[in-house]
Amino acid sequence: MLALPLLVILHTLLLVLLPEASSNEEETLRSYGFHARPTVLPLLNQLQFTRTQLYDVWPKRSDQMLPQTINAAVVHSENSNGTLMGEPIHVQVGDRLRLTLTNHLSYSGLSIHMHGFGFGGDFVHAGAIGVSQCPLTEGDSFTYDFVVNEMPGTYWYHTQSEHLGVDAVDAIRGPVIVHPHGSFPQVDNSPLSYDYERILFFQAWSLLPSKVRYAQQISNSNGPVVKNEDGFVVSSVPWGFGTCNGKLREVIHVTRNKRYKFRFINGGAHHALRIRIDNFPLTVVAADAEAVEARTVDELVIHVGERFDVFVDIYDDLFDGESFWIRADSLEPISQGFTNGIRAILRVSENGASTKRDSDVEDPLGHIQRNRKVENVVKTLNCNHAKNAGCIPITELRPLNNSVVGEHDLQSEFHSVDFHFRPAPQYSHFVRIDGSHFTQSEITSIAMGSRSFDKISDLHPHTVILQLSRSSPNIIVWRTTLLIDIPFHIHGHKVVKKDTFVVPAGGNTHSVEMEVYFSKRLTTGFTIIEQSAVVTRLIANNHGLWLAAGQMDVHSEDGISFVISMGAYLVPPNEKLLLPIQGVPSCSSKFVTSVQKKPACKCYVDRDAPL
Repeated sequence: MLALPLLVILHTLLLVLLPEASSNEEETLRSYGFHARPTVLPLLNQLQFTRTQLYDVWPKRSDQMLPQTINAAVVHSENSNGTLMGEPIHVQVGDRLRLTLTNHLSYSGLSIHMHGFGFGGDFVHAGAIGVSQCPLTEGDSFTYDFVVNEMPGTYWYHTQSEHLGVDAVDAIRGPVIVHPHGSFPQVDNSPLSYDYERILFFQAWSLLPSKVRYAQQISNSNGPVVKNEDGFVVSSVPWGFGTCNGKLREVIHVTRNKRYKFRFINGGAHHALRIRIDNFPLTVVAADAEAVEARTVDELVIHVGERFDVFVDIYDDLFDGESFWIRADSLEPISQGFTNGIRAILRVSENGASTKRDSDVEDPLGHIQRNRKVENVVKTLNCNHAKNAGCIPITELRPLNNSVVGEHDLQSEFHSVDFHFRPAPQYSHFVRIDGSHFTQSEITSIAMGSRSFDKISDLHPHTVILQLSRSSPNIIVWRTTLLIDIPFHIHGHKVVKKDTFVVPAGGNTHSVEMEVYFSKRLTTGFTIIEQSAVVTRLIANNHGLWLAAGQMDVHSEDGISFVISMGAYLVPPNEKLLLPIQGVPSCSSKFVTSVQKKPACKCYVDRDAPL
């Protein structure tokens, strides 16, 4: 396999030699230009001409009313003037994707991360600030350019800047659909609703910018965390509002007697969602872009960053104009009075279109509040806490090709990653690698993969690095003492997950008895269940530096993140062998030089803390 410097040289030369339209008939160029701008968007004003129970009957908000408008950092593009969801990206396997991001925000450096992509092994395009690039400053642009070699399926993009949200909420996120080669649909006029596919991009929002939310977390001013009936935390950040495809009230049009593929995405920042469609079963056929054997359920839980493709059969005896609620509820318990969630409408129309404007479509007859069949066993996919017999763990899904991905391998390398939390007033999340001491991990401000990075002066003492081998599989045991689930994501790689199991109090990573046989389903992310452990198998086949982080903002901002060095990558790289990739964001901008290095201490060194 080629060494990384030679790969970068070849990559740069190809960019110079390739014309705008590739001469390779098998490769099609898909270009997108995104402009991140501060924008005032209608919020409650969206509903001013709509007859709906939203924010009138449900949910009853005695504490606050939603504002008429909201300040947001949003994506403007050729096909979008800026909404609470960025323009959907459509590509097919083998396409060259060329996405140019221009930052017009004065208060935040930016990047774009394509969640679930491998980037052809080129971590420079992963968009991880502090690892693969420095933040894009105001007025500058950078082009992410790579060939799409992912499995066909549902993905999404989001900004990777922890500084975003000083003066606005983060709406720089949206869906990415990878279509099979040779089957690109007609999406120009309707990128969310095409052929017999529908995209539903759910986002749970806070009314406060991320910096303010984080300050409230540290000061413990958010009030008590929300626990479910089993005593586990399901939310530590107050619910603000929710959208589907950037709207408070989205209408999804379908036709009778047709089978549709619904692509569900949780593109929020904190809350997991329980999704169901009144009177319609959901047949799951893909999870995190991996095709699985069909599994029919009543509802499914989607953590932050997760995606599910489901088939929905529209009955032939429905009449034109009949409608049903699409419900995406938070996991906050009804027994404690919580009724937070997102609502969209499934409407039956002739030829999948409507003569009415969406604002004129009336609410379905079913009540807008939660409508679960509590008298019957509810089949819920991806649940772990529920006591009912219908709870189906995600590990029960099987890949469609029935391939055995993980086998017992005595040559595998074993590693452990432990997470721990201390509440206010200390309020810190800690990580421990391979039994070392706990550290509140801190990603550097200057990108570790840049030429200007100096390991002595720039590397923060709390930057946690896990070195993985490329010559053998890596078995990683992930454990947590947190009382809340941790959706987790490793850039540029997929893992195979073993069933979740509980580690006894005082247990030791190396004393865990386990057979290294796995669920055989590849996934771009996984969830570490509260006070439990997960075992994953990872093939470190992409050389370089890759970010591994909690998908929830409150986790990634506060220490549940670290860097994985694949294949003994040199930090910094050998400058003599590297050619510059055109337009790489500068590491001398104000978003880098103005960041003061946080103090380092050994204030929580406890190798024997029980997990």
